Amino acid sequence: MGDYMKTYKVLDLDYMGRGICKIDNKIGFVENSLLDEEVEIQVVKDNAKFFVGKSTNIYNTSKNRRTFNCKFYNECGGCDIAHMNYEYQLEFKKEKIIKDLKNIAKLESINVENVIKSEELYYRNKISLKVDKDKIGFYKKNSNDIVDIDNCIISNSNINNILYKLKSFVKKYKNNNIDEIVIKSDVETMVSIYSSNFVLIDEIIKHLNTDCILLNDTKIYNKDTITFEILDKKFIVSSNSFFQINKIQTENLYKKIIEFSDLKKSDTVLDLYCGVGTIAIFLSEYCKKVIGIEVVESAIENAKKNMTLNNLKNIEFINSKVENIIDKIEDKVKLIILDPPRTGCDKKTLKSILNIHPNKIIYVSCNPSTLSRDLFELKNFYNIEVIIPFDMFPNTHHVECLVYMSNKEAL
Repeated sequence: MGDYMKTYKVLDLDYMGRGICKIDNKIGFVENSLLDEEVEIQVVKDNAKFFVGKSTNIYNTSKNRRTFNCKFYNECGGCDIAHMNYEYQLEFKKEKIIKDLKNIAKLESINVENVIKSEELYYRNKISLKVDKDKIGFYKKNSNDIVDIDNCIISNSNINNILYKLKSFVKKYKNNNIDEIVIKSDVETMVSIYSSNFVLIDEIIKHLNTDCILLNDTKIYNKDTITFEILDKKFIVSSNSFFQINKIQTENLYKKIIEFSDLKKSDTVLDLYCGVGTIAIFLSEYCKKVIGIEVVESAIENAKKNMTLNNLKNIEFINSKVENIIDKIEDKVKLIILDPPRTGCDKKTLKSILNIHPNKIIYVSCNPSTLSRDLFELKNFYNIEVIIPFDMFPNTHHVECLVYMSNKEAL
C-alpha cells in the first residue's frame, strides 16, 4: 500500500488502543492515533485482510491527547497508549472491558466500577531487556530492532540503577553474547541473564554489585531468590516465578480480595494458579485451610518457603496442572480463587469448578477477552456481583480485573 499523504479519520479504537481507519475499503490499525483525529498514515505492515500503520502527521488533535515525557516513546514498543491523557486511559480500559463482556460473555447488564488509579510512572518492579552487542533496551514497535535506552520511566529506581550499570557494561564488552536480561526488584534486586555462550561472569558480578545474579536461571552470584514485601507479608521469588509488577496496585487488589472473601474460621479455600502463594497466604489467617495449586515447580517451592517465612501452617500447596488435580480435591470448598495466565481457564477446569459448586468465586484476570469467555461459562450458575478494574499497567493497553461471583443457589 505504501505511504499515504492523504488524511484519514480515526473511526474507533481497537483493544490495543490503536486507531481504526479505512483505506480503499480495507481496515487499518494505526498507532498513536485517537478517536476522530485526522491522520496521515505510513503503512508498516500490509496483508490481504488489514494493514498496520503509524501516524506521521495528526490534524484535528483530540482533547484526550498529551505529550508523554519519555524520549523513547515514539520508537519503543514498551508503552502503547501513553499519548492518551491518564483519565482517558482509564475510560478506554473500562470501555474495553464492557465491550468484551457484551460481545463475548453476552452480558448486557453488569456492574463494572471505574478503574482504580495507579501512579503512572516508576511503578514496575520487573522489566525484560533485549541485548544486541552494545545495545540494550526494548524492541521497536513492529520490529525486532532494539531501541537503545538508558532509563525506563515506568520502572522503579532500583531497576533504573541496574539498567544504568548494564548500559555501561554492554558498551564496554560489545561481544557479550547476551540475548536478554530480566530485572526484578523490590526489597532486593535480581538480575537474570539469558545467553547460550556468556563467559564474562566475573566482570558482570563486579559491574553490577547487586543482591542476586543468575545465568539461564542458575545462580552465579550470592543467591537464587529475592524477597518482595506486600502489606505486612514477605515473599520469596525466583527467576521464573510470577509476581505482580505493580506493588501498590497489588496491595489494593489483595485488600479487595480479602474483603469479598468474607471468610469464617471453618471455611476452606481453593486457590487455583496460586503462583508463589501470595493470595493463599493473605487469606489463610481468616479461614480453616487454603489449598493452592500451581504448575510451575519453582513457584510452589517459593510458596512453601513463603508459608514458613510468614509463620503459617494451614496451607497445602500442590505442584500440578490445575486441570489434572482439581477433581481430586475432597475438601468441601467455600471459596475458589482464580488467577490464571492470560489464556484464562480451560473448559475442564471450569466444569470442575461447577461440580465443586463453591459459594463464591473470585476471578483475577489480566485479559478481559479470556475473562469474558470464562464468565460466559459461569454466568448461568453464578451471579456476577461486581467487576473492579485495576490499572496495574499504566500507559499500556493492559488492565487487571477482579470479579466477585456468588452462587445462585447459595442461601
